[in-house]
Amino acid sequence: RIATLRGTIPAIDVSITDRILTAIVDGIRADRPDPIRLSAAKALRNSIEFSEKNMDNVDERNMIMQAICEATQSKDADVRSAAYECISQIANFYYDKLQEYIMALFELTVGTIEKDEEKVALNAIEFWSTLCDVEIELIDDERHCLQNGLTVEKQCMKYVEGALQRLGPLMAMTLTKQDEDAAAEDEIWNLSTAAATCLGLMANTVEDAIVPIIAPFVEQNIKNENWRFREAATMAFSSILDGPSSDTIGPYVNQSIPILLGALSDPHEMVKDTTAWTIGRICEMHVRAIPTHTFPTLVGGLSEKLLNEPPQVSSQACYALHNLASAFKDDDNSQGTNALSQYMQPLLEKLLQVA
Repeated sequence: RIATLRGTIPAIDVSITDRILTAIVDGIRADRPDPIRLSAAKALRNSIEFSEKNMDNVDERNMIMQAICEATQSKDADVRSAAYECISQIANFYYDKLQEYIMALFELTVGTIEKDEEKVALNAIEFWSTLCDVEIELIDDERHCLQNGLTVEKQCMKYVEGALQRLGPLMAMTLTKQDEDAAAEDEIWNLSTAAATCLGLMANTVEDAIVPIIAPFVEQNIKNENWRFREAATMAFSSILDGPSSDTIGPYVNQSIPILLGALSDPHEMVKDTTAWTIGRICEMHVRAIPTHTFPTLVGGLSEKLLNEPPQVSSQACYALHNLASAFKDDDNSQGTNALSQYMQPLLEKLLQVA
């Protein structure tokens, strides 16, 4: 709607927009009352897209960035949260202006994710998710240009890759902040789900480089006595399946299958749910890395979950079986069979029971 309106609203005199922006930034200053700072931060969030001239001016840009960064340290959580929303907007619209501020933003966001309350930390994570989105698009554009002999107009600065050593383990640890009380069917958004989303975007941004960063967390915690760490390790592994090549992630998939099959019987429902979902993603993206000798246990284990588990776990098991079958649908040999044919009759019987 805003994009449509931009084409129809008469141009506003630059001197007027400058005065408006100056007033907004002035309102964010540390010596202003918190309600004023909050309103100003929200106003800046909504107007930053239209501040290209100001962001092109080094002095004005420095003034804006200083005011926003100072606001992330406000005693008021709403002000801090709104400030990070502004930072995400700047990352989205002015990626090419971030270089001189990225180290400060890195330290601010990491500290906030580690220590601040949830609503603030969520927006700090969103900054990195936004950076991933921008860099994924830039990397795709660069590949397209190189393949077609075109000039790359906008370079990816690889901020996510530069932050990977610290940011990757931090996102993995943030996965342990699950909301156990949330209903499984609810569309929940909390630190754990935000971290999983960000980790998935990071994997798509840096691809193979994510694997050695996250693999140690998975290996150390997949059998942890604390269910939160078991579930987080499984979610971390699932989150990095999309991005790395099969050559890189494949050996880890191969080793993981026996452990994941065992985790289908974990005493905690969230662990079982995430495990079934992870197996489903493996079947969708890296099925050729699954050892064929595990197929009987794999099909049998998933089939058992169709009848004996809560709906959320059963649906994830069904998702995994669907992806497994889809992966082999074109593999018929001269006898018209494939690697799954021998398991079809008992599987179909089980599915009919569920139906």
